[in-house]
Amino acid sequence: MKQVVLVKTSFLYIAAVCLASVVSIGCGGRETIAPRPPSGPSTGTPSSEMAPTPYTTEQLREGNRPGTMYRYKMETAGKPAQIEVMEFMSGSSADMAQVKSETLDESGKAKSPPTVERSPWEEIRRHAEFPRAALTVEAGSVEVPAGKFDAMVYTVRAPDGETSKFYFAKSYAGPPVLLYTERAGARLMTMTLIERKPGK
Repeated sequence: MKQVVLVKTSFLYIAAVCLASVVSIGCGGRETIAPRPPSGPSTGTPSSEMAPTPYTTEQLREGNRPGTMYRYKMETAGKPAQIEVMEFMSGSSADMAQVKSETLDESGKAKSPPTVERSPWEEIRRHAEFPRAALTVEAGSVEVPAGKFDAMVYTVRAPDGETSKFYFAKSYAGPPVLLYTERAGARLMTMTLIERKPGK
């Protein structure tokens, strides 16, 4: 297993920034989404050692049509809170997602110019791929500013004692509606969905 590298890469940034200290192999109508079957590994780890990801590439593509927007509040211990905004653009295709990302302070002022990048849908799917031995999955529910969601709750435990909990919505495919990391009972970071606007 290896640590996830912190890389700001369009849609993947939301997951990557929160997973920087999590040990993993991977790096986010109202139809209920079923967990996908196991797939091939994202690195050299055999697929039999990897747990199913919460969504398929097809579900991610369908759930994030052009115009889909996410707004998150990011809180990290000892640092000012900030807002992360992602919007799927018209340049998305069957194989690739085009996403505009922007970081704001809590007042809504941009901290840097927005970026537009393209990433394969399969790469996005594998960002939620974890070793079976490190993962527990259970059903749950959570209420955040964006609403109340039935969720697939992924708990990932790292060898250093850190625990990260991901709440993936059952009603659509995308980054988690809530994610937090703790060590020895202390909260290290929290990512909370403030708003989601579906695309067309």
